[in-house]
Amino acid sequence: MKTAFRWFIFSVSHVEDFHGRAGRIEVWCFFVFECLFLVLAAGIDLLFTGFPIVLPIYAALTSIPTVLLFIRRLHDCGFSGWWVFPAIIPPICFFVMCCPKERERHNSIV
Repeated sequence: MKTAFRWFIFSVSHVEDFHGRAGRIEVWCFFVFECLFLVLAAGIDLLFTGFPIVLPIYAALTSIPTVLLFIRRLHDCGFSGWWVFPAIIPPICFFVMCCPKERERHNSIV
């Protein structure tokens, strides 16, 4: 769990990185912790405020790192980062981006 949270922190801290790559483990760890924190923010809103305050703020703060992570994952799958725009609309595309086999990162010497 400690390593998974480090992947989440790594994803959030690389906001300026449009050109890098993101592996499946980074995407899945980010997705799991993002869901946990969204549920926690919704619970805080329900228990303490009664109307949404924390949830929209948290969602707004993590929207840019989420989109940039998806762009890096698309690069890792061999697609252009511009494909993130049609992928934002249906959330099912998130799972499609996680399924393709990762390309080899280094050329092998034959």
